[in-house]
Amino acid sequence: MNQLIVVLFLIILLTSCDINPYKRKEFSNFFNQSVDLTDNLIFYHFNELSYPGTSGDIIDSSGRGRHCDSANGLSKAQGIFGEGIYCDGSGAGIDLNLAEFDDGFDERTISVWFYAEKVDGTRYIYEEGGGVNGINIYIINGFLYGHTYKGFPAPVDFQVHQSLPISSETWYHVAISYHKNNGFLMFVNGESIAPAESLNGFSFPSHGDPNGLCFQNGGTVRHDGTSGGSSYSNPFQGVLDEIAVWNRTLSSDEIGDLYLRQGRL
Repeated sequence: MNQLIVVLFLIILLTSCDINPYKRKEFSNFFNQSVDLTDNLIFYHFNELSYPGTSGDIIDSSGRGRHCDSANGLSKAQGIFGEGIYCDGSGAGIDLNLAEFDDGFDERTISVWFYAEKVDGTRYIYEEGGGVNGINIYIINGFLYGHTYKGFPAPVDFQVHQSLPISSETWYHVAISYHKNNGFLMFVNGESIAPAESLNGFSFPSHGDPNGLCFQNGGTVRHDGTSGGSSYSNPFQGVLDEIAVWNRTLSSDEIGDLYLRQGRL
């Protein structure tokens, strides 16, 4: 009886000591093959030692040298695999100040892991484009949105979005894919959440507005038509990890594999 009490006490003690809010269980699935980086734009592991705010302190792991800059005191946190970036909800994040993001495209896939400490209000995870053309991932009052638009406010060639309710303090993998003929899709934890939304055969045009991670970087448009904004506004609070962007549409199997890797890109 005494031994049983000791065992129960140790279990309770060990459980109570496990207070890391970013800890997650290991998945049973793991893929050893390399991720296909064909037409990859950026590939950030976020395993740097620190972010001093100097030029190029966010390192691109694709081998293409597309480093970018941290902003407003970005710091480190435990990621989904290795380390991630901690966005403090006050404007810390990343300026995606890369010329490649100004170019138009026919296809695009954006993949990122996130852990939101708060899901109230408006909180941007990924923002590209501006007040006329854009493609974004954001949270509004407990819903995750993938959204893209062209020609706002008029004539609008397309404005489509998909959304899903999410919880705070939970790891999610989100990917959005754009194909001018096959449409727009959002995947959450490896699964598409709805049929593709038509893009009416339009390519995405060049877009010279600033882009950002963890905040809205300049003007944008949301799914409800709300537009405007400023740099470092509507900040995300939580952790981002393992972001990659391609100028091609990954297949549903490839996106499912990204989720099952649990960040091991």
